[in-house]
Amino acid sequence: MPTKILKEVLDSVLGIITKIVNCSLRRGIFVSSWKKAIIRPMLKKSGLDLICSNYRPVSNLTFLSKVLEKAVLLQFIRHCESHSLMPDYQSAYRTGYSCETALVKLMNDLLWAKEKQEVTALMAMDLSAAFDTVDHEVLLDVLKVNFGIQSDALQWFDSYLRPRSCVVNVGDQYSITRDLPFSVPQGSCAGPVLYLAYASTMEKEVSADIGIHGYADDHALRKSFCASDIDQESLENNASSIKIWMDANRLKMNSSKTEFILFGHRKQLQKCTTSSINVNGNTVHRSPSIKYLGVTLDEELTLNQHIKQKCKTAMYGIHRIKSIRSTITKDAAETLALGIVISHLDYANAIFIGLPQTAIAKLNRVQHIAARVVLGREAEGLRNKECLKKLHWLPIQLRIQFKILVLVYKALHNTAPEYIRSMLTLSNPSRNLRSSSMYKKLEVPTIRKKTFANRSFSVQGPIWWNRLPNIIKQIYNEDVYKIKLKTILFDQF
Repeated sequence: MPTKILKEVLDSVLGIITKIVNCSLRRGIFVSSWKKAIIRPMLKKSGLDLICSNYRPVSNLTFLSKVLEKAVLLQFIRHCESHSLMPDYQSAYRTGYSCETALVKLMNDLLWAKEKQEVTALMAMDLSAAFDTVDHEVLLDVLKVNFGIQSDALQWFDSYLRPRSCVVNVGDQYSITRDLPFSVPQGSCAGPVLYLAYASTMEKEVSADIGIHGYADDHALRKSFCASDIDQESLENNASSIKIWMDANRLKMNSSKTEFILFGHRKQLQKCTTSSINVNGNTVHRSPSIKYLGVTLDEELTLNQHIKQKCKTAMYGIHRIKSIRSTITKDAAETLALGIVISHLDYANAIFIGLPQTAIAKLNRVQHIAARVVLGREAEGLRNKECLKKLHWLPIQLRIQFKILVLVYKALHNTAPEYIRSMLTLSNPSRNLRSSSMYKKLEVPTIRKKTFANRSFSVQGPIWWNRLPNIIKQIYNEDVYKIKLKTILFDQF
C-alpha cells in the first residue's frame, strides 16, 4: 500500500509540474536557473588510466530540473511514438527496446543467413564521446525539420540547451565557469533521448541492402552474401557515407575501436580470403570474435567464449558471497546471489536458444553452486534439483524458455519493437483444422530438423508459444502472465 500511495503522490506532482510547463510554453516563460550545473567527472570504465580523455563529465542537476525535464520528455516521447519518428533499429531509452531485443534481432538475422549458406560481414563502429559532441544548432534543426517541433515547444528546447555552463569541483576547489555550446547533459532525463533524435538521420546514409543495428551510440552495419562473392566495397562505401554524416554532425568515429568480423559456417568461412576492410583510410583487420552490447560473438556463433566469461564472472560473485555467508541471513544471501550471480547467467539468455547441452550444462553448474551457497547447511543431503526447487529458481533451460515466451507475448500485444513483431506471423489456415481452435497460433517457418535456423527466435518462439495452454495465452495483464507462465514451467521442472 505505501508504494501505491507514493506512486499516486508522484503522479499528482508530475501532473502539476506538467501543467506549469504547458503554461510556461504558452506564455513564453522559460526556466534558466537550472542550467548552471556542477560537473562531477568520473571514469568511463573501471581499470582505465587516470588521464583526462578517460573521464566523462556527469551533470549534478537539481531535482526541479529533472522533474521539469521529465514532464516535457513524456510529451515528446508520446509525440514520437504516435508519429513513428524514431528509427526502429535504435534500441535504447525506449519502452520495450533493450540490449536483449537488439541482440535477438541480430542473432536471428545471422542464423538465417548461415542457414542459407551465406557469410555475413559485420562492422561494429565506435563513437568518441558522442553525447559530449552534440551540436545544439544541428539538434534544434533536426527537432524542427524531422520531428515537427515548432514555435513555443522549439523555444523551450532552445532554452533548455543553451546557454548552459559548467563548473568542475575537485574537493573544495572550483574551476572557472565555462560555456557549453555542445553536448546534451549526462545525468539528465532528456539528454539520452535528445541524442537519439540527433542521430536519427544516420539511417538515411545507409543503402537499402545494408542492415543497421544500434543501441545509443553503438552502431553496427551488416551485409550477407555468398562466400565466393564478397561485396567488400559496399560495406566500405556505407562506412564512408556514415563517416561523412558524422563529420557534418560534429560526431567523431573512433576508427581504432571499430571492429570487423565475418559470421558463417566453418566451410564457408574458409572460402573467404578477406582479412581487412578500409574505413576512411584506416585499415580494420578481421577479428575472430567481437564484443557487442556485452555479448562476445564468435565467427561460428557458438557463444562458447561468452558463456565462459559469464561463468567466470558469476563464480567470482559466488566466492564473494561465500566469504560472508556465515554473517548474513538466507534472504540477504539470495538477494546478493540474484544481483551479482544469476543476473550474469540471465543476461541476454534469449540468444542461447538451441545451444548444445554441454554449453547449457556449464551455466547450470554455476547456478547449482550459487543455490548451495545461498542455502548453506540446508543444502546438505539435497540434490541440485531439490536446491533449485527450495529457492523456487528455474533451471537455465527453462529460464531461457521463459524469456522467449515473455518476448513473444509482448510482440503479440504490441509492446515489443517492430523488428521483433515482424519475426512472428499469426497462422491463417485455408481450411478448418483441429488446431484452428488454438488461440493466436503462430506460423512456424519450415526448416529441416537440425539446422542453424532452428536456433533462431523466429522458429523457437512460435514453437514454444503454440504449446502453451489457451488459458495462459489469453491473459491480458503482463504481470499475471509472467506469474502463471513461471508456475507452468516450474511444474515441468
